[in-house]
Amino acid sequence: MSKEANKTLIGAFVVGAVVLAVTGVLLFGGGRFLSQKKTFVCYFEGSVKGLNVGSPVDFKGVKIGTVTDIKVTFYPKERSFNIPVLIEIDPTRMTAMGNKDPMGKLSQAMMIGGKTLMEQLIDRGLRAQLQAISLVTGQLGVGLDFYPKTPKRLVGVDQAYTEIPTIPSSMEQLQNTLEKVIASLQNLSLDTMVDNIADAAKGLNKVVNSPEVGESIRSLDKTLVDLRTLVNNLNNQVGPLASGIEGTMQEVRTTVKTINERIGPLATSVEQSVNAARVTLEQTQKALVNVERMTSENSALRHQLLDMMKEVSSAARSMRIMADYLEQHPEAVIRGKGKTGGE
Repeated sequence: MSKEANKTLIGAFVVGAVVLAVTGVLLFGGGRFLSQKKTFVCYFEGSVKGLNVGSPVDFKGVKIGTVTDIKVTFYPKERSFNIPVLIEIDPTRMTAMGNKDPMGKLSQAMMIGGKTLMEQLIDRGLRAQLQAISLVTGQLGVGLDFYPKTPKRLVGVDQAYTEIPTIPSSMEQLQNTLEKVIASLQNLSLDTMVDNIADAAKGLNKVVNSPEVGESIRSLDKTLVDLRTLVNNLNNQVGPLASGIEGTMQEVRTTVKTINERIGPLATSVEQSVNAARVTLEQTQKALVNVERMTSENSALRHQLLDMMKEVSSAARSMRIMADYLEQHPEAVIRGKGKTGGE
């Protein structure tokens, strides 16, 4: 009779296998299932030789994604080809300031004015460009950056993904410039260039040997002679003029020196006068204070002055009475007051 299988052991084996499978997916899949990556499409005009699946996608030098697919699409009706390059951007590689999400994910569904966040960035000049990773191996990557002055060139074929406009790489721009220069040189024939040089030489010879040029040279020679004479005259006049200026400056220095010598005593005298005036003012203020104290209501001098004024007033009244009496009896001066009239 066979022994019954241990169910606990089988269950533990199954759980362990599941754990190992999940761990393998997380480790070897780079956490693909736990991230919300977004795929975009780019159409490059030139060759994409050196760009491979897995090539990095950088934003200002920071890796934010990878290239996931490169295809060649043929359009029978137009008899044309294009090369869509699919790139995958990981939002967790970017952080939004003020975002409460601990992963710092950027919402691709953010709508402002009916446009997603990526469409808004494209309107501001976000462009994709092929960039060299290694000049030795020729490997390329996709670089994202803002070029607001470049046109927004959209192919608009694959509607399944948001398209990021592209611009030529630096090497493509240099190559296009060289091709234009070479094409311009090819359009010029050698015979035409030789004829143009010969015509230019004839014209130059004609101008050099023309009478007008000779007359102009003679006029210029005469002008130089006149200019030399004028310079000599100026040199002759500059000497006396400089001597006169030097004499005037010497007189000014003497005057300034004299004024400086006189300013010292004058300033001393003014300072002494000011000090004397200050002393006089202080004495006057003290005298006014004393007068104020002497004329106050409670001062003894004021009471004495009042008494004296009363006595003077009484004496004046007696003098007035006496004057009136003498006016009526002038003989009283000789006879006395009691011996006048019928006495």
